[in-house]
Amino acid sequence: MKEKKNEYISELRGLLRRTIGENKTIDILSVPVYLLAIDKRYQTDIRTKRNLSYLVDNWDERKLLPLIGVPHMEEGLIYLVDGYGRLNASQIVDREKYKEMTVMVIMNAPKDEDERLKFEAEQYAFQNKDVAKVTPIQKHAALEIIGDSRVKLLNKMQKKYNFLLASVSGQRNHSVIGSYSQVLDYCKYKEECLDFIFGTLQKGGFNYKVNGYASYVIKSLKDIYFNFKDYDRDKISDIIGNFFRGIEVNYLRAESTVRYPLLTTKMAVSMYLEDYIVHELHITHSRKAIGDKVISLMA
Repeated sequence: MKEKKNEYISELRGLLRRTIGENKTIDILSVPVYLLAIDKRYQTDIRTKRNLSYLVDNWDERKLLPLIGVPHMEEGLIYLVDGYGRLNASQIVDREKYKEMTVMVIMNAPKDEDERLKFEAEQYAFQNKDVAKVTPIQKHAALEIIGDSRVKLLNKMQKKYNFLLASVSGQRNHSVIGSYSQVLDYCKYKEECLDFIFGTLQKGGFNYKVNGYASYVIKSLKDIYFNFKDYDRDKISDIIGNFFRGIEVNYLRAESTVRYPLLTTKMAVSMYLEDYIVHELHITHSRKAIGDKVISLMA
């Protein structure tokens, strides 16, 4: 074991000779997998079967980012702070092909062992913390190019109903979607569902009202669409449209939260609108509110 360790130390020094000579603080190198390790004091070596299976099943070398590690010259090993799952998956995918892995090596970690340990643990615990996340709406154009079916339907609805997409939160002017993520998620349903939602809003003139496309309004219409599937949806859409024409969005929200003070705004508006449909059509409820919960009454 001692001879093996000395071999690793010598090999790691040779691997990092140019990096050290050029005084680089970070370098990207191809590293033999036997020189890669983890410190079990801050990182577990157990991956859930589900997690590892996902990495293996979705393996794509073109998307394989470098692992990140800190060299321990005294051991001849590079300790990974990011990418251990990818390392494990690579050995399942093709152990022969992935005898070496691309690693971003951090050369300016503290020299003191205790401080280095803290540095590594922090890197592991807060990996990607300071990286700004790409928001769903910022991915829109990219998803268009990829041919994402949800984006295709969203674009079709946007063209048909002439609404706008917003990238910031807060009060919306008329014709501006309250939540891009929500509407994109609803695009996984049939086109008929989106037509019911936006067609009803258009009938009620909510497309011309401030916050008319608020997330709680859109959710309530989605709920009505699915919970009253056995009834004439066109008739329901007309009834809601007539109701919306005579009210402001803030009124709908206020009355809903007064009637259902324990529910979230989205659920309160959804239940309030259901109450209205039940009253107008003389039909039974599909749901019931009990305290701060809503339970389904459908079989």
